[in-house]
Amino acid sequence: MSPDQLASLPTSVPGLDLGGDGQELVFLHANAYPPPCYRLLLDAFATDFHVRAMLLRPLWKKDPVAPIDSWHDLSSDFLAWL
Repeated sequence: MSPDQLASLPTSVPGLDLGGDGQELVFLHANAYPPPCYRLLLDAFATDFHVRAMLLRPLWKKDPVAPIDSWHDLSSDFLAWL
């Protein structure tokens, strides 16, 4: 990634720390279903992993939420969140 691309990443991407012990497991939710919808599944992983989940742009509590022009925007968000 070039310095210009790094500079264009969002500065603050929200996410959830769902707890657990062990190596980090990163979860990205599907479209409109936020991470809490997957809590039963993620709780099972939390016995062996520390689970974190990023929120996609439509769930950000910013007003206005940054537009999504392509999937590249979402991948940039993910890289910034990591």
